Amino acid sequence: MSDERPVQSRQQAATLPGVPFDVLACWGLFGAAIAVAMSYPGSTLHAILALPALFFLPGYLTVAAAFPHHEFAPRPTYPNRVTVGERLALSFGVSVALLPLLGLVVAVLAGGFNTTAAGVVLGGYVVLVGALAGVRRLWIPPEDRFRMPVDRWGTALGGRLRRGSALERAMTVALCLSVVLAVGAAGYALAVPNDGETYTDFHLVTETDDGYVAADYPTELTRGEPTEYTVGILNHEGALTDYEVVVTLDRVAEEDGEQRVVESNELARMDATVEHGERWTETHEVTPELTGEDLRLTYHLYVDGAPDSVDRESADRHLQIWVDVGDG
Repeated sequence: MSDERPVQSRQQAATLPGVPFDVLACWGLFGAAIAVAMSYPGSTLHAILALPALFFLPGYLTVAAAFPHHEFAPRPTYPNRVTVGERLALSFGVSVALLPLLGLVVAVLAGGFNTTAAGVVLGGYVVLVGALAGVRRLWIPPEDRFRMPVDRWGTALGGRLRRGSALERAMTVALCLSVVLAVGAAGYALAVPNDGETYTDFHLVTETDDGYVAADYPTELTRGEPTEYTVGILNHEGALTDYEVVVTLDRVAEEDGEQRVVESNELARMDATVEHGERWTETHEVTPELTGEDLRLTYHLYVDGAPDSVDRESADRHLQIWVDVGDG
């Protein structure tokens, strides 16, 4: 105890009682990340804020709730103590461990993963655990409470910049800038996919007792009678995207080994606005007017609107199934 007491007294100035500003800063940063994600999805700022919101804040607040005291608090009262460096390292490790568990909660509550439900669950965790961390910190004596020693770091950095040589000052500034750039680049790489990885999953499905399957579509239709189909879109474009789906029933003829549309009947148009990472599913009715065998039911997908006259060549994606339509 004799060699710990002087150190503790030096730390009391850095742990004065007051509002847990680090918890408030975490809430503010998470709120900013959500606001930017809603207003500017896929932007560089969104990418930069996504990294700490996912891989730091949940773990930091969890560690803050577990260790409300600073590293120099008396050992008999607080046998488990962590340094600031250990606290920061644990923040990343705990966040990585928490994300799969929070993802499981999202899947259970929302019936599948989507970014809106993920934001609600993660936000709820950040707020509740941050509140617990703040309350636990206020329960212990002021001189034992943890406070991020930003003022001490700033004093040390300012002293190095004032007293160091020109080379040392330049190296210190370069190191600080490199850390900021590295964090920003990592956040951008994690939050924004490469151009080669952006795509839209466009699919027809049939609802069964076990969920949706890409099979068992209705293929025997009757003229003038509606038949239900279900179309789905999964957005991997890296940003909020507007889609339009146009459904046609086509009579085709084979010429020189190629299919040519000789008669077409437009059956439906559907608009969808889908967030990155989210799925849109629409069950709709088609009522055929053409009759015959081996008619092609075609779904054309367009990004940012479809033309008045559609075909498979102009569509960004297309799906087709072959149906027979009788007179009834």
